[in-house]
Amino acid sequence: MKLKLLVTLVAASALALVPTAAAATPYSEGFESGAAKLWTLTGLWNVNDCIAASGTYALVYNVHPQCNYDVGYSNGAATTPPIVVQGPSSLNFESYIQTEQWCGAYDVAHVLVSVNDGPYNVVLNNLECGPDSAWTLYSVDLTPYVGNSVRVQFYFDTGDGWVNNYLGWAIDNVAISGPAYPTPELGSLALAGAGVAVVAGVALVNRRK
Repeated sequence: MKLKLLVTLVAASALALVPTAAAATPYSEGFESGAAKLWTLTGLWNVNDCIAASGTYALVYNVHPQCNYDVGYSNGAATTPPIVVQGPSSLNFESYIQTEQWCGAYDVAHVLVSVNDGPYNVVLNNLECGPDSAWTLYSVDLTPYVGNSVRVQFYFDTGDGWVNNYLGWAIDNVAISGPAYPTPELGSLALAGAGVAVVAGVALVNRRK
């Protein structure tokens, strides 16, 4: 019996699909590269060094280098790449929100989930906010979505153009626990089903003959 290793090159953007039982943390993102790889960012979301839970960088809703969102009314979303949920899993992240004290009515921060690119539904509503803040660990349970592809979205809305001279919302140390894997944007659902591990743009497939 021979073990042959078939190596297939795929797009260079395929960075983080690792469906192997050995992976304790299938995916983590601390934004230390200075970018949010494979994420979709709208509004004021960007990676900067205004604040970080660890290291130098975090994903932040504000304008750099003044480190606030005082640009009038604004809103925007930071959305993960698709995540294939193969078993009981959670997406964990650290959050820091510094806003005006009337948050909830204004400066709202929601976490939403989309299943198979369908509509986004709120799963965490009005995260703790106000002018005094601290880093807080949150968790999004992905277990209800086993067998599907999901995207997790962080949505911020100022509600008005007033009292926005605060740091905003920062996200850091995003990590998945359990068998759920972000996929590159090129038919990787099929790759996941075939047991393909995609790391740094190279797909490795084990075949026995």
